[in-house]
Amino acid sequence: MKIRNFTPHDLEKVLEFRKKSAVISFPDSKPDMKTIKKSILETYKKDKEAIKVVEENGKVIAHIILKIKKTSMNTYGMIDYIFVDEMHRGRGIATKLMKLAEEYFRKKGIRKLRATITLTNTPSLKMSKKLGYKEKRVIMEKDI
Repeated sequence: MKIRNFTPHDLEKVLEFRKKSAVISFPDSKPDMKTIKKSILETYKKDKEAIKVVEENGKVIAHIILKIKKTSMNTYGMIDYIFVDEMHRGRGIATKLMKLAEEYFRKKGIRKLRATITLTNTPSLKMSKKLGYKEKRVIMEKDI
């Protein structure tokens, strides 16, 4: 298993992961893949180290996308997206990526991290709590 920086060659696999994740986390929504693709490439162009992929036997099996967010209140590191292929879950890959994210943000001088996790994603919630993340906000939604 090797963790490396994303390259545009990895884009199709990352987009495939995004589609899989959307079905699980947002079953009533259809992801706008054009917008997602644009966002990924913008993040890559801004910082070549902000997207990491995990490769095993020449195949991408996981990735993480990191962003620095600035608000009127503070600057924080955002775990924008993390995904591990179903066949490779339960091996600690996501935990390794989350720890790598902490290193990345620490080097950038960022001391506060955030991750948005859907309530139905219990494995991710459990992992994040184990890593010291605490619930700070709840986002309410309503279809009208």
